[in-house]
Amino acid sequence: MSDRDPSPWRRATAPALAVFIASVFVSHVCYLLFFNGGWSYEFSHYAEIARRFLATAELRTSTFWPAELAFFHHAGVSIEPDGPLLFRYPLYALWCAFWMALAGVHDYGMVLANIVAFGVWSAAVYLAARLLFGARSAAWTAALWLLMPALQAGYVLGGFVDILFGAEMTILIAAAVAIGRCPELQERKPLAGFGVVLGLTYLTRTNAALWAPIFFALPFVWRWKFPRTLCLSMLGGFAVLVLPWTLYRWSVFGASAPGVLLWNMAEYTIVDGLPWMEYRLYTPWDFLDPVSLCAVLYKGWSLFNRFLSDWPGMWDLQLAMPFAVLGLYTQTGAPRRFASLAGTLLLVELAVMSFLRYQNLGFMGNHHYLWLAPWPLAFAADFLVRRTDRTGYRILAALMLLLQLQFMGWSYLRTSPTVAAHPSGKPLPAWPEIAFMRDRIPPDSRVMTNAPATITWYGGRPSINIPNKLSDVPKITGRWRVDYLLFITHPIGEPQHYPEWTNALRGGLGRPDAVFKGLGFKLLRQSNSAVLFERSL
Repeated sequence: MSDRDPSPWRRATAPALAVFIASVFVSHVCYLLFFNGGWSYEFSHYAEIARRFLATAELRTSTFWPAELAFFHHAGVSIEPDGPLLFRYPLYALWCAFWMALAGVHDYGMVLANIVAFGVWSAAVYLAARLLFGARSAAWTAALWLLMPALQAGYVLGGFVDILFGAEMTILIAAAVAIGRCPELQERKPLAGFGVVLGLTYLTRTNAALWAPIFFALPFVWRWKFPRTLCLSMLGGFAVLVLPWTLYRWSVFGASAPGVLLWNMAEYTIVDGLPWMEYRLYTPWDFLDPVSLCAVLYKGWSLFNRFLSDWPGMWDLQLAMPFAVLGLYTQTGAPRRFASLAGTLLLVELAVMSFLRYQNLGFMGNHHYLWLAPWPLAFAADFLVRRTDRTGYRILAALMLLLQLQFMGWSYLRTSPTVAAHPSGKPLPAWPEIAFMRDRIPPDSRVMTNAPATITWYGGRPSINIPNKLSDVPKITGRWRVDYLLFITHPIGEPQHYPEWTNALRGGLGRPDAVFKGLGFKLLRQSNSAVLFERSL
């Protein structure tokens, strides 16, 4: 498998399977200790999409953002009784549906999808590290990786697509290096297969489009035999999967990826707050006046430096980073080639994402760059393993391992349940406001709320996210059916993103019932965790 480990792939199968099983076990322990509901928008939204697919065999949703509805209005798209996916990724939705079909259409089925995905990722990390560094380094890398709190207690339980995407990216980069080292793999069929994996990665998260040209250029840059033929084979495998989905989106929307890139660019440049919560369209012309252009450039500079500031401590890797740098500096051959490819992909993503969005999820780190997370750990582990024949380095390796393990333990002890306690003391599905939605209002009633995916997944009712501005409410209700308006003060609804709403509900704009009556809603019920209005017009 490498210069240091000439054993065939079959000898790596049993250790890789052991890594997978260990990862799944740790994930289940975290599930039992920390999970009490789907806390992220992604969890509930993908769960709702998967449930709908299992019932109808169609990838559709009944949860929408205001900017999404503005585009649907422009494109003539209906959301009765549901609508097409604009910004969610099809392959991850299908992956979740598959595991929910096996484990049940409930929270555990959704969590199981990421438990298995992370098990696959952990096994892929082991195999890739063994390919690059040898069996000992791979074992240490995988053992530490599958114990990471940010991954196991964060991303796995949070329902994030980044886990499956990370597994695919690990397979892609390692496969590229393996093909480069083995002339017998530089044939049309292996490269077509590589293109298929790249297509799967794109359908899991469209960020892969940033890197597709780099992968297509590898036969030329790395001087493989018959580079043009291999590039076309790769492109063919990619197109087999991506083209049908692209044509479907064109048939529905008239464009392959409308709006989403501009939404991200608009954040903190032409919009204060979340741009997808504005009922409006975005065009490139919005960014071309001098003020907006300067705002975009400043945003790119700021987010780039935020990444530099956060990078050394991201994903609980503070202790590994110095050794990762030393490991990278002292490597040659396949590991250096792997690092050069991964580094190129990182630089391209950083150059683009700095102008779009930076989302640091606390102890979980930035999820847009999570695909890279195993490799600082791998290079650090290999650097120390290669030097364990010297007493000083053995002591250093033992100290690093001890410090890393105690740091992980400290992180786990500080980890809270996935959903903060509710004033009612009840679990998430039984919250009074959700139970009322599920049990007391008609099944086809559409709710405008600050926790739409939660209401649709747990309450079973179609939903629309509230807009940033109260003035956008009549624009939405004038075009789209809205029967109820629910504002949840619990953190799951992220009320901090809606200052105009919290001000109005606290009486800052006058009596709340009068303010919302002017928007066409009458107060129906109120508690210390939510306010519910019913459509009165």
